Amino acid sequence: MSGKKGRNVTLFKQFVKRHPKLIIEVRQGKMTWQQLYEEWYLLGEDDPSWKKYRSQSHSETDKNTNSQTTDENHVPEVIKQIMNYIKKMDMDQVQQFLGQINDALENFQKFLEENYKANPHETTGYRTKRRNFKNPFSFRKD
Repeated sequence: MSGKKGRNVTLFKQFVKRHPKLIIEVRQGKMTWQQLYEEWYLLGEDDPSWKKYRSQSHSETDKNTNSQTTDENHVPEVIKQIMNYIKKMDMDQVQQFLGQINDALENFQKFLEENYKANPHETTGYRTKRRNFKNPFSFRKD
């Protein structure tokens, strides 16, 4: 759903959350969701007939709910996609992958330690080897 239809459905869901007694009406079979949606669409949220479905705790927090929903609408689409991707991730596979990376790093560390212990002087670098080498063209002052 996109555009105005999607927005209307979202607004209707928020309306039902603020009027939880409507859920009871639907579950008891007194109304269907379709009938409820059509009445909401035609009458609007401010119609006095909805007051009997509103719970007392929701009427007090109505202002807070409206401010929260406007903040949720400003979340960038990229962040929503990332959050959906994270929710779908299999944590067992992630843990297995991290274990493999850990094993590879341990093997690399062992490799470096073994090579350093076998040849500690050769791994000091090119310049130290060169300093120990006598230059055949050394000139001295007389």
